[in-house]
Amino acid sequence: MAAVLLVASIVTPVSAYNFEYYYFKTDKLVYEVGETIDMVAKLLAEFSSEGWCYVSFEVITDQGSIFYDSYMIPSSSSPQYPSSSYTIHPQDTQPGINGTSSQAIFFVKIFDTLSDELTDVVDIQINRGSLEVISLTPTSIEYGMNTTLQFKIQSTHTELIPYAGRPVSILLEGYSNETIFAYNTTTTNDGTLNINWNATTATPNSYNLTISTPGDFDFKPISQSFDITVNPAGSSINIINYNDTLYCVNPDKTNINNLTVLVEHIDKSGVPITNSSIYWKTDFSQGTFTESSLGTYLAYIPVNTSPRTVIVNLSSYNPLYMSANLSLEVIVQKRPVCIQLSSIDNAISGEPLRISINVYDNLTGTGIEAVQLTMNLQINDNYSISLFGMTNQTGWVFFSTNIPPDTWGSASLKITTNDTQYYDASIHQELFNVTFNPNITINVIQPPIIGNETILQVLLTDPARCPLPWVNISCFDIYDNLIASSITDINGLSTLIWYVSNNSAYLLTITLIISENTSLFLHSYSLTANYSALYPVRFTSSTSFYEYQRGDNATISLNLTSDYLNDSSLMVSINDSLGDFSLDIIVNINDPIDLLLPTYSFSQVGPHTLQFRVTNESVCLTNDYQIVIYLFGSLNTNISVFSAYYGNGLSLNITCVDDAEMFLPLVNMSYLIDWDPSTEILLKNIPCNTPITLPLPSIITLGYHTFSINISRSWYQSSSIVTQMTVRLYTKIVLNITIVPYIPSIESSSNSHDVNTEIISSGSIISPPPILFNITTSTSPADALCTSLESCPKFSSGTNILSTVFENSSITLSGNGHIALNRSERILDDIFSSNNNSSTARDVLPNDIIPHSALSGPEIITSVRESKLFRILLLILLTRSLWTFGSDVFLNPCKS
Repeated sequence: MAAVLLVASIVTPVSAYNFEYYYFKTDKLVYEVGETIDMVAKLLAEFSSEGWCYVSFEVITDQGSIFYDSYMIPSSSSPQYPSSSYTIHPQDTQPGINGTSSQAIFFVKIFDTLSDELTDVVDIQINRGSLEVISLTPTSIEYGMNTTLQFKIQSTHTELIPYAGRPVSILLEGYSNETIFAYNTTTTNDGTLNINWNATTATPNSYNLTISTPGDFDFKPISQSFDITVNPAGSSINIINYNDTLYCVNPDKTNINNLTVLVEHIDKSGVPITNSSIYWKTDFSQGTFTESSLGTYLAYIPVNTSPRTVIVNLSSYNPLYMSANLSLEVIVQKRPVCIQLSSIDNAISGEPLRISINVYDNLTGTGIEAVQLTMNLQINDNYSISLFGMTNQTGWVFFSTNIPPDTWGSASLKITTNDTQYYDASIHQELFNVTFNPNITINVIQPPIIGNETILQVLLTDPARCPLPWVNISCFDIYDNLIASSITDINGLSTLIWYVSNNSAYLLTITLIISENTSLFLHSYSLTANYSALYPVRFTSSTSFYEYQRGDNATISLNLTSDYLNDSSLMVSINDSLGDFSLDIIVNINDPIDLLLPTYSFSQVGPHTLQFRVTNESVCLTNDYQIVIYLFGSLNTNISVFSAYYGNGLSLNITCVDDAEMFLPLVNMSYLIDWDPSTEILLKNIPCNTPITLPLPSIITLGYHTFSINISRSWYQSSSIVTQMTVRLYTKIVLNITIVPYIPSIESSSNSHDVNTEIISSGSIISPPPILFNITTSTSPADALCTSLESCPKFSSGTNILSTVFENSSITLSGNGHIALNRSERILDDIFSSNNNSSTARDVLPNDIIPHSALSGPEIITSVRESKLFRILLLILLTRSLWTFGSDVFLNPCKS
């Protein structure tokens, strides 16, 4: 039933809209908590764009308004159906046992110039809601497991409304109605109920679980049951230990082996299970395990069968657990044979090898009779042998073979027995070393000397004469006291050193023990040797060298001393390393000795090493005594000086004869000039009896000088000579005189029609003017003066030097008024160009050379009349030592 209330706020004859209301409904009139109230109205509302229509839905209970929904609807010329829905929540109302009355209200308001509104009400009844229990976890439980059973209590109408935070009763009963547990609890905020299931709560069976609620103002009471099944827990048999192989009975069938099996019965978590029954069964017997400890079970299963594979089946029983099964596979095999080598004697190269072998039952330890076996012996890769035999009644067999003398090293012994009815074949392999006795060579480095150290060098080699390194050698005296030890080096050498005491016997007996070395296959070895102990003597002297002139007598002072020999004399031999001295004398021990050794003119100069040796076999000279005599000779020197030229050197000849009248082919020489140390020159290995030219220092001047010459040679006294000589200078002057045709640029001194041309040489050092030359021409060779530009003498004059550049050349006057041609005027036509310039003028044109001054007037050479194609070239070579001019220009050329 609906009540409709229509109120018009403004009454006007003009309607600005079209509005018509039909109805307001709910889907039903009685509801429970948790249900949804669906509300709908029907109306027609048509209005202009400036108007609007507003609708709302509301639910009101005894607790007031519990729901409100409103919105605008659009304008339409057709009926519209505005709707809304509301789910009844327990927090919005508490209907109680009798329920509660409520109203669903619809309101509409429309406006378009005018406004109208309307309200419609539907009366409904709300009662308490119904509940249901839903299982969230499986209801099947495995015994022995701690778990949690989860259930959810919620509204039967929607899962969105749980039975949250409210009391619940739990009851678990068996099918005989016995109570397992019962208690009250509270649901969680989401209506979940957690039931903790303990591992010992119930044994495997079916149970009834009842969940009930008392009811309240929101929900009705509920009691709902579930079938809970507890299944037997899973288990397994775990093998702890068992022997998967067994040996068959022995030939007399009196030895039966037992299969020992130790297992444990465990649950899924690995926890041992007690009070279980474990059974075993084979195809020939069966039995039960005995529980040896908590969850551990032991069985001894006799296996009396022929060699084969036996299957043993195991199974378990426990009312709380499912049965577990397991199968074991056991191999029954033939009895084992044991091979033992009791001894391997004398495994030494070149000696017999004896081997004893025992074959026995490994289970009983008794020897096995009549077993055939093969023995293979391999030494390194170069020797092998095979031997065959059969065991006796006690299981023994003996072998013997000879090892070749050139064979040693790592040996492999392989022994194989044959298969029998009761015994399996067996192989035994033994590794050992075949050693050798070493070759020993003893070298006495320092013989046994009383009060001194004895040094023996021991060489160890194998039979192939290869050295044995890193071997320990020990030396013992006659009383077995260790007196020395050493290790051989990479060359097999070892040095043994020990001290010989004062009370040692004259005859020493020592024993060398060579330790065994398996890495080298060296066998332990001992050697005894006898040596004579010597008395030590030594030479002493205040000096170890003497210096004498050849031909003088040499006097040597020394002593022969000994701490053990007194009032004795010994024969001493003295020898010279160069063979000039040899002497045998008898010397008293501990008495001073003065030796007189004459030297001769033919004795060799230089060091003479005198070596002293004592010839008595019972004594030993403890020091390597030597004295050196240095013999010096004298020189007789004659020097013939030929010449001394600046830039060419000092020419001389040396004749040198020593005091033995022997000519010396080479000497060393040093000389200085005018006693000036800066001029000293040192020369080695100067040849004698041959003219030679020695260099002069560059700072030497021309003129008269004093030369101090020193001649020396190793092991000779030096010889000095002082001589005076004059240092001269060589020069070479080349004059080119050419007859050329008339040259208009040069004035003629004649009025005749014949042309007389004066050709004047330029004033340069390259082409000196004629006034510098004398009629005398030098006979010295053209290369007598060889000097650089820096050492060439410079002559000062007033004459300008000719330009060496063609473009810069000009006609100039010499310092004395003579006309000099420039270079361009001295060059003829191209037809004569090849003969115009001398080699001297072409090769030497230094720009810094100042021309000479003319000493006399120029010579005029008058040319004869000739054609332009005719030319006479006259070459005058004038060379002369400039020293003959006596000019001051040449007295000190280097300072000009």
